[in-house]
Amino acid sequence: MEEVFADWRQYYEYIWTVRQSIFDEILAAESSLARTLAKFTTLEEKYSIGLSDINDATSIVYSKHENADDDAISKLERRVIGAARSALFEFSPYHTFNEGALLNDFADGVDCVIEIGSGYGKKLFQMWLNGGSEDITYIAAEPIKAGREITRKLAALEPGMRIEVVDFDFDKPDLGILKKFNKVLLFTSWSLMYAKTLNADFFDNIVSIPGEVKCVFIEPISFQITRDTQLSVIQHQNAVRHQHNLVH
Repeated sequence: MEEVFADWRQYYEYIWTVRQSIFDEILAAESSLARTLAKFTTLEEKYSIGLSDINDATSIVYSKHENADDDAISKLERRVIGAARSALFEFSPYHTFNEGALLNDFADGVDCVIEIGSGYGKKLFQMWLNGGSEDITYIAAEPIKAGREITRKLAALEPGMRIEVVDFDFDKPDLGILKKFNKVLLFTSWSLMYAKTLNADFFDNIVSIPGEVKCVFIEPISFQITRDTQLSVIQHQNAVRHQHNLVH
């Protein structure tokens, strides 16, 4: 099933509605954050998920991806194309990039971590589950209501994690919540790419934060620096096709 959407916001309003229903099903049987995230990730790896009726959040349709039924041996023999250091490589399907550990290293010494465009908080929860500091305040800044609601439900599974969930508008960015912190890690992960245009106010707001701010942008935008590699060409083609941000 394929829906046509006017922009990234409409698409995410739809996809987060779908995901919220799936998370509700998982959470009905789970009380572990790690297991809930793992079950959801497995579903997304095996299926393309949508709604048979866009107005009914319970009408979930699962369409199997190619190779979804592979056994362990077949999966070991298979290779998937991935990127590393601005180049394309073949990886085992079991290979994963530990973004939570990477972000924890960047978060050394900070008292706040904020993710802009946090979705359901996956990266922040990955940081926590990778041993993120209990002295840090984690802030999930997400423009889509369903994404924020999922984050709050998942956060309830980890009462020791100090997390705040806030609304964020890419067109009218407000980072006033960060003024109370001394050292901040601000990061994005595959979110700025969806905003077709990005107002300069976004960066002006970052600069105006009184404390020390470390910024990490994990975005597939190497084509904005150079188009001399196969990866950058593919990224540019995808950005044009899906009407993503072409100039940050």
